[in-house]
Amino acid sequence: MKSSAERAKWSDRFPWGAGPSLVRASAAMWSSAMMYAELDPVWAQAVDQSWESFRAGSIGIGAVVTDGSGTVVAVGRNRAGEDSGPAGRLYGTRMAHAEVDVLSAVAAPRREGLTVWSTLQPCAFCAAAMVLMKVSHVRFAARDPLWDGVERLPELNPFVASRWPGRTGPESGEVAVFGGLLPLAWCCASSAPTHPSGASTPSRTRHCWRTRLRCWTTVT
Repeated sequence: MKSSAERAKWSDRFPWGAGPSLVRASAAMWSSAMMYAELDPVWAQAVDQSWESFRAGSIGIGAVVTDGSGTVVAVGRNRAGEDSGPAGRLYGTRMAHAEVDVLSAVAAPRREGLTVWSTLQPCAFCAAAMVLMKVSHVRFAARDPLWDGVERLPELNPFVASRWPGRTGPESGEVAVFGGLLPLAWCCASSAPTHPSGASTPSRTRHCWRTRLRCWTTVT
């Protein structure tokens, strides 16, 4: 369990309406040593990245790339809500998705047999990035209802079909719950005038995330 000091820190950092209950739920899940210890080591790193993303004020999504032998070659996360980041990584833009972030960290030349592990189902943008990078397989922990049907992109043409990675997901158990919970908590936070980073959230952004929140809560 978190100490009173840690709980107070969370209360100070997230003073908005519906957000704290979900934040407390995610914090409670994160504090479960048994759950974390039982995670696949690669999923554990992806979860670490998603938590770091959420705490930095971005959407809580993390990603890992492994090579053909299963060795981790890069880790990354969503950086959309941040005003700084590592060299060569996108940040502070809607394009700063976790999968794009982690693929940008894969050293050239391109490696064969890459697998992307993401805590949330990749969107069309990230799926296209994987096609360009010749990713062999993608695994995702939680379903994202906004991108149901993205698996039909290979129907576009033979080129996309020839490079389309195999897909495994959503997962089951704690990693799936956690993978879906953090973005949902961010949705609640972003529907309030205060952004998770402490800055003012534009009304257009709040409307966008309220729409996403309705979609998630309707179909999940």
